Amino acid sequence: MSEGWELGQLELRSRNLLELELRGFRGGIQLKIPFHVLLGKTRRPCVLLTAGVHGDEYEGVAALHEAAKEINPGALNGAIVIVPVANPQAFYAGTRRNPVD
Repeated sequence: MSEGWELGQLELRSRNLLELELRGFRGGIQLKIPFHVLLGKTRRPCVLLTAGVHGDEYEGVAALHEAAKEINPGALNGAIVIVPVANPQAFYAGTRRNPVD
């Protein structure tokens, strides 16, 4: 599932790996940003956790990957959206800033 997903479409007590696809950049660049949605017994409250904004900072990325694996969705009262790599171009280039900028 990449476009048009809504929290209400996902099953309660579920672990979901989704993808946000971004298009329309200069030069025809397209980006895919994978993210996790851990949905507990209820859909709200919802918290967003991000890392990888600066491509050369790896600790947060590793921590969020681990959290996405280890958190038990069935034990949650609400939802957690986890975006381990918010800036994939900088992350894969290993640079602080997006090389396309």
